[in-house]
Amino acid sequence: LTAITVRAPLLVIGARGDGGSPGVRLGSVALRLASHARCPVVFATAGSGPALGEIVVGTDGGDAAAAALEFGFGEADARDARLRALHVWADPQPGRVEGYRGWVLSVGLVNDRAAALLAEQVAPWRRKYPGVTVTEDTVHGHPGRVLALESERADLIVIGSHQGGPGMAPGLGPVGYALLHHAHCAVAVIPRRHW
Repeated sequence: LTAITVRAPLLVIGARGDGGSPGVRLGSVALRLASHARCPVVFATAGSGPALGEIVVGTDGGDAAAAALEFGFGEADARDARLRALHVWADPQPGRVEGYRGWVLSVGLVNDRAAALLAEQVAPWRRKYPGVTVTEDTVHGHPGRVLALESERADLIVIGSHQGGPGMAPGLGPVGYALLHHAHCAVAVIPRRHW
Protein backbone atom coordinates (compact mmCIF):
# COMPACT_ATOMS: atom_id res chain seq x y z
CA LEU A 1 0.00 0.00 0.00
CA THR A 2 2.86 2.42 0.70
CA ALA A 3 4.01 2.08 -2.92
CA ILE A 4 0.91 3.91 -4.19
CA THR A 5 1.74 6.89 -1.97
CA VAL A 6 4.61 7.75 -4.31
CA ARG A 7 2.10 8.74 -7.04
CA ALA A 8 -1.00 9.60 -5.00
CA PRO A 9 -1.65 13.24 -4.05
CA LEU A 10 -3.49 12.15 -0.86
CA LEU A 11 -4.51 8.94 0.90
CA VAL A 12 -7.35 8.60 3.41
CA ILE A 13 -7.56 5.55 5.67
CA GLY A 14 -9.57 4.49 8.71
CA ALA A 15 -7.39 4.63 11.79
CA ARG A 16 -8.94 1.82 13.81
CA GLY A 17 -7.32 -1.56 13.53
CA ASP A 18 -9.22 -4.82 13.70
CA GLY A 19 -6.48 -6.91 15.24
CA GLY A 20 -8.59 -7.64 18.30
CA SER A 21 -6.48 -5.73 20.83
CA PRO A 22 -8.78 -3.66 23.04
CA GLY A 23 -7.85 0.00 23.26
CA VAL A 24 -5.60 -0.09 20.17
CA ARG A 25 -6.83 2.56 17.76
CA LEU A 26 -4.09 2.26 15.18
CA GLY A 27 -3.95 -0.86 13.03
CA SER A 28 -0.78 -2.24 11.48
CA VAL A 29 -1.63 -0.92 8.00
CA ALA A 30 -2.30 2.59 9.32
CA LEU A 31 0.90 2.52 11.37
CA ARG A 32 2.94 1.49 8.33
CA LEU A 33 1.38 4.26 6.25
CA ALA A 34 2.01 6.85 8.95
CA SER A 35 5.63 5.77 9.04
CA HIS A 36 6.44 5.40 5.35
CA ALA A 37 3.91 7.27 3.16
CA ARG A 38 5.32 9.65 0.57
CA CYS A 39 2.09 11.67 0.27
CA PRO A 40 -0.16 13.25 2.90
CA VAL A 41 -2.23 10.63 4.74
CA VAL A 42 -5.46 11.47 6.53
CA PHE A 43 -6.45 9.03 9.26
CA ALA A 44 -10.23 9.18 9.64
CA THR A 45 -11.93 8.39 12.92
CA ALA A 46 -14.97 6.15 13.28
CA GLY A 47 -18.28 8.00 13.22
CA SER A 48 -18.78 11.60 12.32
CA GLY A 49 -20.23 14.48 14.22
CA PRO A 50 -21.29 17.88 13.02
CA ALA A 51 -18.64 19.93 11.23
CA LEU A 52 -17.01 22.35 13.66
CA GLY A 53 -15.37 24.51 10.98
CA GLU A 54 -11.88 24.45 12.51
CA ILE A 55 -8.59 22.94 11.42
CA VAL A 56 -5.67 22.85 13.86
CA VAL A 57 -2.09 22.73 12.57
CA GLY A 58 0.48 21.67 15.13
CA THR A 59 3.90 23.23 14.56
CA ASP A 60 7.18 22.85 16.35
CA GLY A 61 9.46 25.27 14.57
CA GLY A 62 11.10 22.50 12.55
CA ASP A 63 11.24 21.79 8.83
CA ALA A 64 8.03 19.75 8.91
CA ALA A 65 6.00 22.81 9.97
CA ALA A 66 6.00 24.40 6.51
CA ALA A 67 4.49 21.30 4.88
CA ALA A 68 1.87 20.97 7.63
CA LEU A 69 0.94 24.66 7.38
CA GLU A 70 0.64 24.55 3.60
CA PHE A 71 -1.64 21.52 3.77
CA GLY A 72 -3.69 22.99 6.64
CA PHE A 73 -4.20 26.33 4.90
CA GLY A 74 -5.22 24.57 1.69
CA GLU A 75 -7.78 22.46 3.57
CA ALA A 76 -9.12 25.46 5.49
CA ASP A 77 -9.51 27.37 2.24
CA ALA A 78 -11.27 24.47 0.49
CA ARG A 79 -13.59 23.84 3.47
CA ASP A 80 -14.19 27.52 4.30
CA ALA A 81 -12.96 26.69 7.80
CA ARG A 82 -10.97 28.59 10.42
CA LEU A 83 -7.34 27.63 10.95
CA ARG A 84 -5.60 27.56 14.30
CA ALA A 85 -1.82 27.41 14.11
CA LEU A 86 -0.64 25.98 17.42
CA HIS A 87 2.96 25.81 18.60
CA VAL A 88 3.20 23.58 21.67
CA TRP A 89 6.51 23.63 23.48
CA ALA A 90 7.60 21.50 26.42
CA ASP A 91 10.51 21.63 28.80
CA PRO A 92 11.54 19.42 31.70
CA GLN A 93 11.13 22.21 34.28
CA PRO A 94 7.93 24.25 34.05
CA GLY A 95 8.60 27.80 35.19
CA ARG A 96 12.16 27.96 33.92
CA VAL A 97 14.08 26.91 30.87
CA GLU A 98 17.84 26.63 30.65
CA GLY A 99 19.06 29.12 28.10
CA TYR A 100 22.29 29.86 26.33
CA ARG A 101 25.39 29.38 28.56
CA GLY A 102 23.32 28.46 31.58
CA TRP A 103 21.18 31.60 31.73
CA VAL A 104 17.74 30.87 33.06
CA LEU A 105 15.01 32.14 30.78
CA SER A 106 11.49 32.77 32.01
CA VAL A 107 8.60 30.81 30.58
CA GLY A 108 7.19 34.13 29.34
CA LEU A 109 10.33 34.89 27.35
CA VAL A 110 10.42 31.40 25.82
CA ASN A 111 6.72 31.69 24.97
CA ASP A 112 7.34 35.09 23.34
CA ARG A 113 10.11 33.56 21.22
CA ALA A 114 7.82 30.67 20.25
CA ALA A 115 5.10 33.18 19.26
CA ALA A 116 7.56 35.12 17.10
CA LEU A 117 8.71 31.92 15.38
CA LEU A 118 5.11 30.85 14.80
CA ALA A 119 4.20 34.24 13.30
CA GLU A 120 7.18 33.96 10.95
CA GLN A 121 6.17 30.44 9.87
CA VAL A 122 2.51 31.39 9.31
CA ALA A 123 3.16 34.68 7.45
CA PRO A 124 3.71 33.27 3.92
CA TRP A 125 0.56 31.14 4.15
CA ARG A 126 -1.50 34.09 5.41
CA ARG A 127 -0.43 35.96 2.28
CA LYS A 128 -1.16 33.00 -0.01
CA TYR A 129 -4.59 32.33 1.55
CA PRO A 130 -5.94 35.77 2.57
CA GLY A 131 -9.50 34.44 2.87
CA VAL A 132 -8.63 31.99 5.68
CA THR A 133 -9.34 33.20 9.21
CA VAL A 134 -6.23 32.37 11.26
CA THR A 135 -5.52 32.25 14.98
CA GLU A 136 -1.97 31.76 16.27
CA ASP A 137 -1.40 30.30 19.73
CA THR A 138 1.55 29.06 21.74
CA VAL A 139 1.09 26.68 24.64
CA HIS A 140 3.49 25.23 27.19
CA GLY A 141 2.73 21.54 27.66
CA HIS A 142 3.14 18.08 26.22
CA PRO A 143 2.48 18.42 22.46
CA GLY A 144 0.74 15.05 22.06
CA ARG A 145 -1.61 15.70 24.98
CA VAL A 146 -2.38 19.28 24.01
CA LEU A 147 -3.15 18.39 20.39
CA ALA A 148 -5.26 15.39 21.45
CA LEU A 149 -7.34 17.74 23.63
CA GLU A 150 -7.60 20.22 20.74
CA SER A 151 -8.96 17.41 18.56
CA GLU A 152 -12.20 17.51 20.56
CA ARG A 153 -12.94 20.95 19.06
CA ALA A 154 -11.61 20.47 15.53
CA ASP A 155 -12.52 18.72 12.30
CA LEU A 156 -8.90 17.97 11.42
CA ILE A 157 -5.51 18.06 13.14
CA VAL A 158 -2.54 18.49 10.77
CA ILE A 159 1.05 17.65 11.72
CA GLY A 160 4.28 17.12 9.85
CA SER A 161 6.01 13.76 9.98
CA HIS A 162 9.12 13.33 12.12
CA GLN A 163 11.68 10.70 12.91
CA GLY A 164 10.44 8.07 15.32
CA GLY A 165 11.49 7.95 18.92
CA PRO A 166 12.42 4.91 21.01
CA GLY A 167 9.82 2.15 20.61
CA MET A 168 8.06 3.96 17.75
CA ALA A 169 7.91 3.31 14.06
CA PRO A 170 10.57 5.08 11.98
CA GLY A 171 9.15 8.23 10.39
CA LEU A 172 6.46 8.70 13.03
CA GLY A 173 7.38 10.94 15.94
CA PRO A 174 5.97 10.80 19.46
CA VAL A 175 3.39 13.54 18.78
CA GLY A 176 2.07 11.75 15.69
CA TYR A 177 2.02 8.45 17.55
CA ALA A 178 0.03 9.99 20.41
CA LEU A 179 -2.43 11.68 18.07
CA LEU A 180 -3.07 8.59 15.98
CA HIS A 181 -3.95 6.75 19.16
CA HIS A 182 -5.91 9.44 21.03
CA ALA A 183 -7.33 12.06 18.64
CA HIS A 184 -11.10 12.60 18.51
CA CYS A 185 -11.06 13.87 14.93
CA ALA A 186 -9.25 13.06 11.70
CA VAL A 187 -5.46 13.47 11.71
CA ALA A 188 -3.39 14.40 8.65
CA VAL A 189 0.30 13.45 8.68
CA ILE A 190 2.26 15.38 6.05
CA PRO A 191 5.69 14.10 4.98
CA ARG A 192 8.35 16.75 4.34
CA ARG A 193 9.65 15.02 1.24
CA HIS A 194 6.28 15.38 -0.48
CA TRP A 195 6.32 19.19 -0.56
